[in-house]
Amino acid sequence: MKSRLVVLMGLVGLFFGLSAKAQSYGSVMVERQIQCASNSYNQAECNTGLDRTMNVYMARQLSKSACIQGQSYSIYGDRIMVSNGCRAIFVARGLTSFPQGNDQVLESQVTRNVLCESQSYETANCYIPLRRVDRVYVGQQYSKTACIQGKTYFVYGNNLQVTNGCRASFVVAGIE
Repeated sequence: MKSRLVVLMGLVGLFFGLSAKAQSYGSVMVERQIQCASNSYNQAECNTGLDRTMNVYMARQLSKSACIQGQSYSIYGDRIMVSNGCRAIFVARGLTSFPQGNDQVLESQVTRNVLCESQSYETANCYIPLRRVDRVYVGQQYSKTACIQGKTYFVYGNNLQVTNGCRASFVVAGIE
């Protein structure tokens, strides 16, 4: 019974792990406007709703009460905290899998597979066909030699370098 439970928990973890990976495919860089208001001078918290928030800034103050960063509003990752009557429109920039109607789409992130092979333990260089490379990881390894970033494969801008017998299909995410 205990071993079945362990297997079931492993399958659930695998399912949720794959779901998280699937969400990262096709991410879109957007700017999103968020109105956040401290009503009756109470503290309020507003979430950006983005998968990954990169930065947030105040675009326009709506209240008569001052909106001063560090005093009446603060930004913590993907949350905006307002207080002391501050009401404003904030702009959040980041990645989302599901853009909303009012989002300004800046860039679409894509994924590509790049086959790179170190034959006879020689160093090989492979071109990554993207304008900007955000992340690279091993999709499927074909060699007995482990493909480990920083040891047997390296990323230099748009160049993927493999060495010491590393052979794999790499998944590359970035901007075209």
